Amino acid sequence: MRVLVYRRVTPRKKHAAVEDWQVSSIAETLQPYPDEIKAPDLELFDMQDNEHRLQDYLGKVVVLNFWATWCPPCVEEIPSLNRLQQAFPDDDLVVLSVDIGEQKDEVEMFLQQVPADFPVLLNPGGSTVKHCKILAFPTTFIIDRQGIIKLAYFGGLAWDQPSIVKQLQGLTQ
Repeated sequence: MRVLVYRRVTPRKKHAAVEDWQVSSIAETLQPYPDEIKAPDLELFDMQDNEHRLQDYLGKVVVLNFWATWCPPCVEEIPSLNRLQQAFPDDDLVVLSVDIGEQKDEVEMFLQQVPADFPVLLNPGGSTVKHCKILAFPTTFIIDRQGIIKLAYFGGLAWDQPSIVKQLQGLTQ
C-alpha cells in the first residue's frame, strides 16, 4: 500500500492567484530514526486510570503511536494496530497509543465505535506533542528493548502487513 501526501506549493510569483499541488509518496516501511536517541520519559494514564510509564516497558519493543479521534488516518490504522498486537506475545512487543488533546469522555465514546486492543493513554493537555516533537498525526515511534527509538513512521500505515511485521520481528529477536 502506497500512501500519497498532497502538499501545497506556494507560487514563486508574488501575485500569482493559482496554487499548484505536488504529490509525493511516503515510504511503505518503517524508517530508521536518526541517531541513538533514548525515548522520552512519558508518564500517562490510560482509560482505566492506570498509570503507564514508558520506562516500565524496558525489555520489550514498544510501538508508541500518537493519534487523535478527529484524524482519519489515525482511525484507519487502529484495526491494523490491534492485529499487530495480537501477532506478537506481550513479552516481546506492546502497542501503546497516546490520544492527544482530547478529554477522556470523548475518547471513551470513540472507542465504543472503534475498539483498541491495546492501552490507550490520555494526554488531554497535549504536552507530549512538544516533548516528543510530534509534527503530524499519526506519528509512531518504535522503541527497542533498551529504550532507544529505532524506527519511526509519520502518517497512517497498515501495521499488520508482512513487511512491517518482519521489520518488527527483527527488533524482538
